[in-house]
Amino acid sequence: MDAIFGSIFAALGVGAYVLLYRRTDDALHPLAIFTVFWLVIFGFAHVNVSRTYDEPYYAEPFGVLTYVVVLAALASFALGFWLADPGMGRLDRERIGWRLENGIAWNRLKPLTVTMFVLASLMTVYFVQRAGAIPLFSPRIDSLRTEFKLPLLGYVYDLHYAVALFSAMLVLHVKGRSERILWVATGLASVFQLMFAGVRVSPMTALAWVLIFFFYRPTRVKVRHMVAAVAVALTVFTVIESFRRTMYEVNPSLVNPRIDLSAPATAWAHTAASFKNLQYTLERGGSPLNMGLNSYDLPKTFAPGTRVVDDQISYMYGTHNTPTFLSFLYFDFGVGGLLVMPMVYGALVGVVYRRFRTGANLFWLIVYIDFLLAVVLAFRTHRFLGNALIWFTGVALLSQFIAGRQLPSGEPGGSDGTGQGDGALGPPPAVAGDPGVTARAVRVVR
Repeated sequence: MDAIFGSIFAALGVGAYVLLYRRTDDALHPLAIFTVFWLVIFGFAHVNVSRTYDEPYYAEPFGVLTYVVVLAALASFALGFWLADPGMGRLDRERIGWRLENGIAWNRLKPLTVTMFVLASLMTVYFVQRAGAIPLFSPRIDSLRTEFKLPLLGYVYDLHYAVALFSAMLVLHVKGRSERILWVATGLASVFQLMFAGVRVSPMTALAWVLIFFFYRPTRVKVRHMVAAVAVALTVFTVIESFRRTMYEVNPSLVNPRIDLSAPATAWAHTAASFKNLQYTLERGGSPLNMGLNSYDLPKTFAPGTRVVDDQISYMYGTHNTPTFLSFLYFDFGVGGLLVMPMVYGALVGVVYRRFRTGANLFWLIVYIDFLLAVVLAFRTHRFLGNALIWFTGVALLSQFIAGRQLPSGEPGGSDGTGQGDGALGPPPAVAGDPGVTARAVRVVR
């Protein structure tokens, strides 16, 4: 019966994704991504791989309460998104590509990228010295990798994400082969430094930033670029996973013979187990109503003593994985966190997506990427309105201030997804100082 329910939820997720994709022509539409990840992984959670971790509650079937909460959260998120973007307009890649190409002062983006790379690299050196070794290559990888996630300083290290993104943008823009090689090397150097921490999500996040940008620039990206990016992502994940497992070779006593370490079981443990932890949380009941101390890092940054709340309630969601973004909201706001806050997040994502779709620039590109990744990981953990998103909103503002520029008149396309738009037909006119842009007549319909 579990297998049947799991298959139904997975099929519903894929079906909803296809419908939304056909409606919007955007394979990365945030609502479609949230729905397919949420339902497919929830379906995967019905697979009986309870030996993944030695936790008896992983073998228990899902109850009615869990089904209600999971589906209600999806409906709440979808409602909030629809309220913010009711038109669900179709994606205009030409418009986005033109705005990103012509709205960036490329000569100023280069020194900005170099500056961020130097700052992030200095932080890498500092963390390695603090840890006494590169965690990725150390048998103590599990204990050392936390040194790279210190409050505040860890966000400077995370500037490698922006370096990877800007390097990819410059690779597509510059003309000379030697300069392209330089920016490829810069981007890869940032990804490799992110690997040093031994945290899988760090380099994968940088690659996700690049892939999302690639997706929204289809006129400039060839299939081989996408294939290369995916190959790099898979290689990075495989390398880190293999080094993570060396600690079992060095100290075999760490291996629990009752735990299945096969690839399918490991995949289940890092994805579907979160829904089992959600059920465990709901069955425990009794939300402590911490009013944001679990969901958001900012209060804990200003009052470090409040970090103890995470340890005090960890028993409520198990020990081996996070319990989806819903459990944190439940800890903070009770039932309201389960039913109302997903709608708030859906509305925020809808606003950001709409602004990116209709007014793409450096600022909205970075903010949209951060929100999209929060949507992708909602099945696992809470990333909405956290310190990382606040930090990169500031990085986005700084990047726009330094490397952004005023757009010329006459955008291509003419639809902003609302049926209004500026009505411009054809490509934009030539812009002074932009080689390769040919002047053409533009007819504007008022």
